[in-house]
Amino acid sequence: MLHGEYKFNDAVHARHLPHLIHLPPPTMSHTPSLEHSINNYFAVTVSADSQYLHDPTTLALAHPALMYMGPVGELKDTFLLGAPKAENIDDVVLAALRKAQGIDNVEVQMPKQRTKRDEL
Repeated sequence: MLHGEYKFNDAVHARHLPHLIHLPPPTMSHTPSLEHSINNYFAVTVSADSQYLHDPTTLALAHPALMYMGPVGELKDTFLLGAPKAENIDDVVLAALRKAQGIDNVEVQMPKQRTKRDEL
């Protein structure tokens, strides 16, 4: 055996493999915790040929107050951005996002009370 070479002993190491083999895959659409009391959120849909599809984090560069929050669900072209609540910041941020090339739509996200469905 060469220096630094690792020798795999099937009998000893096999019992340690199951926890490595059955690791859950990383989630692509982690839902961030949203704080609507201190932040405003914007759902941004980009065009199919937009440069933002390759690196959506750069959407936050449209305005200094923006923070990239992540994708919206499993949608490949829609991303969530946040900005601290401040007087008139929504209008300024919306204008900056709508002016950027490659953005098709911007929607301000409002918190909604979720209701539980009737159980049958």
